[in-house]
This record gives sequence, C-alpha cells and structure tokens, in this order.
Amino acid sequence: MDTQCGFKSCRREAALRVFPSLQYFKQKERPKGWKVSAYDVELLHLFEKGGYRLKEVVVRWYNRDKSDTKSQQGELAQYLHESVEMGREILRVKLNELRGLYDGT
Repeated sequence: MDTQCGFKSCRREAALRVFPSLQYFKQKERPKGWKVSAYDVELLHLFEKGGYRLKEVVVRWYNRDKSDTKSQQGELAQYLHESVEMGREILRVKLNELRGLYDGT
C-alpha cells in the first residue's frame, strides 16, 4: 500500500468520524514551505482502528510537482533528512496511540 500517495478516498461517514481525530492538524506550529508528514499514515491507522476496511485500488496518477524547494540540498542529504523526518512522524503517530489520543475513534 502506498501510504504517501496524496490520493485517498473514503465514505463521507468515515471521514466525518475519523478526520477530527487527526492529531497532525491539531499541532500549534504551522509548517513553512514543504514538510515531510505522516498524516497519511495517521489517517490510515485511524481508519483501520475505527474498523474500516482498507483497500488499494489502481488510480492513474500524474505527478505534476514542480517544486524547486525540495532540491535545494543534495539528493542524498535530502533523502536522509526526509527519511529521519518520516521516522519522527511515524513515531509521533505511535506515541499518540500509546497516549490514548485516538481512543473513541
């Protein structure tokens, strides 16, 4: 399952139940510029926790990202930085689960 593809689809009832529990959007600090985020991982975790079935479907996707802010560092340095950031984000989701922030979802 491609958790990082920006395309997600769900039933309205599921969205109304799950989206308010997303802790990523409750953070006080707003990102400036491009940010590595695991909101996708958090969203899928909450759907699964809520008893919803996850299904991967084929979608024609054309990446039109023309951002020049992502290439300001060397490719290897950028890859390492983004990997560490993603690890932190996934750890944030796990810690939120352990703290009970998703209870009632």
